[in-house]
Amino acid sequence: MPGNERSQSIVRSCISLANQLEMDVVAEGVEREIELDLLKTMDCKSAQGFLLSYPLTVEEIEEQIEKGWKLNGVD
Repeated sequence: MPGNERSQSIVRSCISLANQLEMDVVAEGVEREIELDLLKTMDCKSAQGFLLSYPLTVEEIEEQIEKGWKLNGVD
């Protein structure tokens, strides 16, 4: 999406529409910091992808939560 104005316009419009309709939006496939930063400027509040975490089993998630899990890219 970074560097592709058409894609950015589509994503920005989808996020804006969902926010106006009070719907939750989750950006999927976020792999780079620049993508996450761009989504934040578009008022996207949730994202998932390899930048934040690789796929985990339920057991791995529970173990990480018990350890005080801190996700990458999350303030």
